[in-house]
Amino acid sequence: MRLSCQVTSTAYLTLPSLSKAIVGRPAVTAAATPRACTGRYYGFAHTRAWTSAHKLLSKSLRIDIRMAATSTATPLPKRPVTVPFYGERPYPQVLVEVFLDYNCPYSKKAFLTLWQEVLPHYRADSRVQFAFGLVPQPWHAQTCYMHEAALAARQVSGDAGFWKASAALFAQQEDWVDEKVLDKTRRQVYEELAQCLAKAGVVSSASLITERLLTASGNSGNAVGADVKFACRYHRVRGVHVTPTVHINGIPELNASSSWTVQEWKERIDSLLSSELSQ
Repeated sequence: MRLSCQVTSTAYLTLPSLSKAIVGRPAVTAAATPRACTGRYYGFAHTRAWTSAHKLLSKSLRIDIRMAATSTATPLPKRPVTVPFYGERPYPQVLVEVFLDYNCPYSKKAFLTLWQEVLPHYRADSRVQFAFGLVPQPWHAQTCYMHEAALAARQVSGDAGFWKASAALFAQQEDWVDEKVLDKTRRQVYEELAQCLAKAGVVSSASLITERLLTASGNSGNAVGADVKFACRYHRVRGVHVTPTVHINGIPELNASSSWTVQEWKERIDSLLSSELSQ
């Protein structure tokens, strides 16, 4: 019986260099081609390189297992990453998660429909909950600053303050498009965002926002850095790539779009409220 195993390196390495590194002397095999990055071993009779490689890999694996067993617990957020609109509504029948980016014009269009018409309509219905999922798209560098400002508002003024901050940021979205911030520093953008939230009444003073955005130690981020990381991790795990994206009860609603009217939102949500829970 022939046994086969394969060792593949993502780096551009030749088998001679691998053998030399492990055994201490060069092997007379394999040319410097991409194919040489993959070594194959059939049976039990081969160079000492494979035996040494096996020992090294086994030792490395044991070390990794020990490190995993003794590592600290996975960092977890102290509250849900998505921000609920109606406050405490445990186990709603319909949970609508709307994933948005503050610098995306389509997100703005969707948010305004929700904020002005849909959310007020369901305020008194405890069976429905809406939650905001943050998706800072990396091709707009400044949108991360906008998300940080909203998360700073959440730290200061709670979930209600976050939604109010979101309304203010979307209302002034044009102030932070690529063209407007091209020659501005990060500090300048932070200060503008803080002033925006203060003028909107989200916080009593812009300093409550800037003190969270402008405090950093080394390369560890500012006071809302961990919140941004959790937000990004959450939407990646949920498979969200474009904005806006809508999930209803955890399932992507592929028909939802920024063009949905309040009537279309109501038809979709009400159809779930009127159906049997067992279905």
